[in-house]
Amino acid sequence: MKLSQLCFLATHLTLLDTLVAGIPGCDTSNKAQASKPEFCLEPELKGPCKDQMTRYFYNATAGYCEPFVYGGCEGNKNNFQTLSDCLVTCSPSSRTICPQI
Repeated sequence: MKLSQLCFLATHLTLLDTLVAGIPGCDTSNKAQASKPEFCLEPELKGPCKDQMTRYFYNATAGYCEPFVYGGCEGNKNNFQTLSDCLVTCSPSSRTICPQI
């Protein structure tokens, strides 16, 4: 994925979060933190193999998903093929508590 595509996606996710915050009865301040999988807190893990695949991990310290180079074996679960998968699974801004419409 190109940098311009990543910026486009990040901008739209931020805009979506802002729009959702404007929905009456939608509490974006109460993120569903308890339901974030524990593996989202694991560090990036390249593994011992020598392949070079671009993957994404949730950087719990920074609070967002970042790319890293995965070797192809013995990684952990904080390893996503796409930025979108990482954001949907681990990013707090993608998980708000809203009423069913």
